[in-house]
Amino acid sequence: AISLTGAFFPAIGSGRGAFATARVALSDDTGVTLGIAQDQLRDTYDGAGFAPDNWTHSAAVRIDHDTGRSQLGFELGALIEDGGVFSSLAAGGLKLSDQATTLWATATSETALDDRWSLKTSLTIAASGVQHPGSSLVASLGPVYATSVSFGVARKNLFARGDALAIAVGQPLRVEEAPVSLMTGGAIDRATGAV
Repeated sequence: AISLTGAFFPAIGSGRGAFATARVALSDDTGVTLGIAQDQLRDTYDGAGFAPDNWTHSAAVRIDHDTGRSQLGFELGALIEDGGVFSSLAAGGLKLSDQATTLWATATSETALDDRWSLKTSLTIAASGVQHPGSSLVASLGPVYATSVSFGVARKNLFARGDALAIAVGQPLRVEEAPVSLMTGGAIDRATGAV
C-alpha cells in the first residue's frame, strides 16, 4: 500500500481498510504502479470514545526505473480525509477540518554499494488544503506544507541467506508551515471598561 509517513514508502495510512495496486512494465527496467486505498480511522482505535469516525481515500501513481546499480522512483499522490488533516485525532472544539485534500510527491533511490550493501534515500513534499469545521475554535487552517526525508543503509544476507538489516535516519512527515487562526473570547468589565 501507499504510505505518506513511511520512511521509504512515502500517504498517510493510520487506519484499517482496503487497498489495491497494479504494476505495468513499460520496459525491462521501467514500470508504472497505480495504487488506491481507503481506510477508517475509528476502527484502529476500538474502545476509544474520543476517536472520530474519519475516512481516508488515497490514490497514487509511481514510476520506477532500474539502472542496473540503482533503482529510482518518483511518486505522485492525492489523499482526501473526511474529518481531519494528516490523520489528526482532534474532535470537538479543536477539530482541525471537516475535510482535507493532500497532494504529495516523493522521490526515492536505492543504490548498490556492493553485492550486499545498499544506500537508500527518500524525500517527500506534501501540501494540504482544509475545509473549515463549523463547530470548532479553529477559525482557519492552512494551507499546510510538510516534508519527510530519510537516509539509510541496508545489508542483505547478514546472518543467513535471505535475511536483511537496514539502519535509517529520517524525519517523519513534518509540518513546515501551517497558518492557524483560533477564535478567542473576550469580555468588557462594565465598571472599568477594561477588556
